[in-house]
Amino acid sequence: MLLSEWISLKEYEELLKNNEFETINIYQSPHWLKLIKNSFKLELKILKTIKNSESIAFTPFVEKRRGPFLLIGSPLRGTYTEFCGPILKKNVGKNDLREIIISQHKIIKKNNYIEWKFIENTKFEDDLIEEFYDLGYEHFDTPSIKIDLTKGKEDIWKGFTGRARNMIRKAEKIQLKANKIYPSKSWIKSYYRILSENFSRQGLATPHPISFFLNLRKLAKLEMVSFYNISYKNELDAAAIFVNDKSRVMYLSGVATKEGMKSAANSLIQWQIIQDSIINNSKTYDLGGLGIPSIDKFKKSFGGEIISHKKWVRQSKFFKIIEPIAVWTLKKGILR
Repeated sequence: MLLSEWISLKEYEELLKNNEFETINIYQSPHWLKLIKNSFKLELKILKTIKNSESIAFTPFVEKRRGPFLLIGSPLRGTYTEFCGPILKKNVGKNDLREIIISQHKIIKKNNYIEWKFIENTKFEDDLIEEFYDLGYEHFDTPSIKIDLTKGKEDIWKGFTGRARNMIRKAEKIQLKANKIYPSKSWIKSYYRILSENFSRQGLATPHPISFFLNLRKLAKLEMVSFYNISYKNELDAAAIFVNDKSRVMYLSGVATKEGMKSAANSLIQWQIIQDSIINNSKTYDLGGLGIPSIDKFKKSFGGEIISHKKWVRQSKFFKIIEPIAVWTLKKGILR
């Protein structure tokens, strides 16, 4: 029989030093967890599962209260965290993993909203389907686009649409340069202003606080995050932020002014990060989630394949009724 219990962040950091466990991804790292905890005012909670007095798994969760509701996730949506989930001891089999999920669910089941989201091709992910359904979860596929960087830049270039290649040539013709930078606080404020303007044009409130982008500067010093900037008519006409996870690079966020869009600066930044990632021996580039048609078209123009991160969600009946109304008011900026 398995036992699951909450542990401190300090104990979690100690467990991560144990090479008997699988290698963590960036979203499971204490640096990232502290970032989203502080930026989004979340409570960070770690569950450890024990079998025969031996630790065999631990899962980082973040928890947030929204009105009368308590939300918990590994990860929790709206935190710029693509995936998370449990960290397993290397010798854990699929039967143990089923029991781990059941054991940890017993601890968190009181929450009105529970979310698990796994990186694609997670160990034994197909064997968990029945367990999640039995526990009352719904399944969602969250598609993303991944480019295989091992093909080399020439083959990747051939995979771009004709429009994407023409946009990059257009930017190069007027001698635009995409530069990796360490951003100042004033640069972040300019970035956030443009981001807010982009959302405003769609009739939406900016969904993420400026504190998140300011706090990313700490991770940039550790090379866990990269900032790219293009100056054309202004100091910042296009910019993008990328997450660096071992051999994988992920597109986090991007903005462009009207001048930046006209000059195709945002396309040039994508081409630059692909080339730089190849030089740095990264294996894959993930352009992030799909779901907004205009942005999807832009991302798909760079080729790659569509992959899916599996998400499992369990919601109370009352939360399921009220939550869509709350989301609408948040998007419109009526309720903050």
